[in-house]
This record gives sequence, structure tokens and C-alpha cells, in this order.
Amino acid sequence: MLGSKYSFHIAVEKYQDPSIKAVDFAEADAKELAATLQLHHFESGAQQLLLSAQATKAATESKLSAAIRRLGEDDTFFLSYAGHGFSKMGENFLTCYDTQQNDSMATSLSLQRVYADLRASACKRSVLFLDSCESGILDMPARSIFSQLTPTELENFFSGAEFCVCFASSETFQNSYSAASLKHGIWTYHLIEALKGDVPGILENGRYLTATALQDHLKRSVPETVAKTFSQPLHQTPRFYGTQTNGNFLIADLQEVLDNRAALSIPGYQQVTRLMLTGSTEYQVKKLSGFAKHHKVPDEINEATERFVARIGSNEVEKEVGEVFRLLRTKMGYSRQGLSSNVDSGAGSIITPDFDYYVSMALDASDPGTAILTRELSNIKTPKLIDSASFGDVFAKRFSSLELELKEEIRIDNWIDKIESLKKQGDLKDIQIDYPKDCSYCEIRFKDFGPTITLRKNSCQISQLFVEPPVMLFKKLVQAEERLLAEPELRRLPF
Repeated sequence: MLGSKYSFHIAVEKYQDPSIKAVDFAEADAKELAATLQLHHFESGAQQLLLSAQATKAATESKLSAAIRRLGEDDTFFLSYAGHGFSKMGENFLTCYDTQQNDSMATSLSLQRVYADLRASACKRSVLFLDSCESGILDMPARSIFSQLTPTELENFFSGAEFCVCFASSETFQNSYSAASLKHGIWTYHLIEALKGDVPGILENGRYLTATALQDHLKRSVPETVAKTFSQPLHQTPRFYGTQTNGNFLIADLQEVLDNRAALSIPGYQQVTRLMLTGSTEYQVKKLSGFAKHHKVPDEINEATERFVARIGSNEVEKEVGEVFRLLRTKMGYSRQGLSSNVDSGAGSIITPDFDYYVSMALDASDPGTAILTRELSNIKTPKLIDSASFGDVFAKRFSSLELELKEEIRIDNWIDKIESLKKQGDLKDIQIDYPKDCSYCEIRFKDFGPTITLRKNSCQISQLFVEPPVMLFKKLVQAEERLLAEPELRRLPF
């Protein structure tokens, strides 16, 4: 009998100790990886995420050990980590939110302890994804400030652990890099890419993703992306730990994912790798329900004030999650067991079989006296769901932006040059285009069309100042695309 699937994700992006550098996009990596695994029939409540302040040493050790103890013999367990890793005295550690640089061993998670828990558990199918094996160059977007992990401990455990494998983002003497253009760690981006079925050529029999196929994909694609991202020569070589026979370890069967994608009715959606809806509500900090008379409105943005606003805004987050949870049941017919919800440290989430919904409270980057509640809906498995009346009933007043991440890259400089050339010739008089000096993105506006279209290397976004039903945002994006591509010269450009 097949067992259940469980996953546990740890991502430490910001640290309590100010001397420990933040890890860019660690939380985005964990959220997206968890959302991607949801495509592969994880049961409700079968995934746990510990993000930054949630991932203290005590909480991580306790919750991770409890999760492993509950595993059965036929279950499959995925563990992911994004953050800083290091080794001391031949032992490997993963840093936690409250890791202290001057006492790092005592305040970090020992991988020895994780191994011991896995050995003691009944579970025989475990997969570890570690984006933490780096040597620590501070002036690059890399993921460590400590000495590298030692390979000996990893090799000793996984070479003798049948049906237990580990994927590491780099060789132990290298860095693991992130890319602002991807909004992810490069290694995790390509890991997610494979799990989503975006690289069908690596699948055995057109459907099976094995450990060997996944590692071959990572070893090929990660160095290529690192070379494209940075001007100087940098090296990142993903590692795989496990027995030779574990190369046949089945990571995922993607048949259903690929079938669902083939059945999508939206034209051109085959080029889309991710669809995301976002929206926000502004609050004066002093108007948040948790603000007390003795509190002071922050006059700067730092880790302490971010934790403060997350704490005093937790009621607003909980109210938002609770209201959406209720509407998902009453309007869309989800059962309680079909929904997994969580609220902690100024952030909340609802995981459904069809999409994921996240809410968070944070300070406005430009005004520490203002807090912003941000809503994000992603991992939509059936985009035509957006057109349903019930979906509109739940989310009609929550989003003002729709973004599509694309497989094919957009040459932003080509778009800028072509539009400016056509405007100079007297064509496209109703279009305004803005862009920064590095041409990393461009914003396109029509004189008689309110929303702004933003093109980036791998995404297209439509945004406006007011919320609107998701289906209307989608229709406006299609309308904008049709107006742009009505010009023959623009139709030749990738979009």
C-alpha cells in the first residue's frame, strides 16, 4: 500500500544576529518549493514551513523531530533548507533564525541530529534539498558567511542509507548563488523547474523524474545560469549524495501534472511557468489593532521594527486568513480537510488543492509609519478557474496585479528600441514607455488604458491602483497584449 507524502521546509532569510548577512530569496525558495510539491498530491496539512523568525533553533528541532517521528514505513519525506550552512570539528550545521555568530555550534541545527532522527524513524524514503553549502564571499549574492560544509559526513550517511538521498546546491568549497532576475536561488529555481514538469526532456518514459535525471539537469543548468547571471567567472556545481542504486530513486511521477497542463484552454499558456495575483492594503501603524498606548510608531526600518509591526498586525493577518478560509468553504465548496491554513509571526497561508494563498504584514519600505498587508495567490493549477463565479466571489476585492512568469526570455532592450523607433516615426502615439538605465525592465502605458504593463526578462505584469476581480485583470492583460501585437514590428519580438 502506498503511503502518504510529507514535506518540511526551513528558510532563514533574515537573522536575529545583525552580523549574519541576510540570505536573498530564501523565503521565496521555500514557499515556491512547497507550492510545487503540492502538485504531487501532498495531503492537507502534510507540509510545514518555518520562515525566518519562525525558524528558531528550539522550534526547528522540536517540530522537525516530531514530523519525522510521525512518518510511517511507506511514507515519503521531503526536507528542504535555504540559508547559511557551516561545519566545525567535522560536523555539519544549518543556521537558525537565532544563531549567534560567536556561539554558532550551540545555536544552530546539527545535521547529525537530523540523521539520527531519520535512522530511528520507520520511513525509508527521504529526500533532502540543501541550498546552504558555500564558502562565504560577502560581496556576492551567495548564501553563506561561514566555512563550508564538510562532505565526509554527508557521504558517510547517504552512502549507507538505502532509499535516502540528498541534493546539495554546490560543492562544499563553492558558493551557492541567487539571482534577482529569477527572484530565487539559482539552484532552487532549477529544482522547482524540474518538479513542475517544465523540462520534459529529462523525464524517463515521458513522465518519471528520477534522482539521476534530476541531478543531471541541475549539474547542466545551474552552471549555465550562473555564467549568464554574472560577468565574472564563478563556479557552482550541484552535488548528489546517495548509493549508486539510489540513482533510480523516483522523485516524482509527473504524468498528471503534464496532462493537466496539456488540457489548459488558455491560448499561449504553454509558455507560462507561473501565474501570480497580488494586492495590498495600507494601514497606519498606530491604527493596527495590536498598537498600544505605550507603543511608539517606528521611525526607521530594521529587524526589530519589522518584528514589532508583524506582532501588532497579527490580528489583521488572522482576520484576513479567517475570512478567506470561510469563503473558500461557503463559496467554493472546499471541505475543512481540503484546506490547510496557518497563521504565525505576522504571516498566514491557506493551501488548497488548486492554489496557494499567502498573507503578510510588513512596514512600507518608504515610510516606517505605514504598514502594508500583502496578499499573494500563486501555484494556480487550472488557470481557467479564474473565470469561475465562485473564485470571483472569494477574491473580487483582493488583487490589483497579475503577473505571468514566462519560459522564453524577453529582450527588454529590443522592446524599448522598437517602441521608441516606432514612436519617432509617428506610430504608437498612444503608448508611453519608461525604463531604468540598465534596461532591466520597462513599463508600458496606453493613454486610454489605465493599467501599467511591466515587462521583465522572464515575466509580464499588469498592475493598477485599485482592486478588481481576477478575471478582469486577466482580460485586461490579454487586451494589452493584443494591442501591442497588433503592430507588425512588435509581433516579431518574443512576448
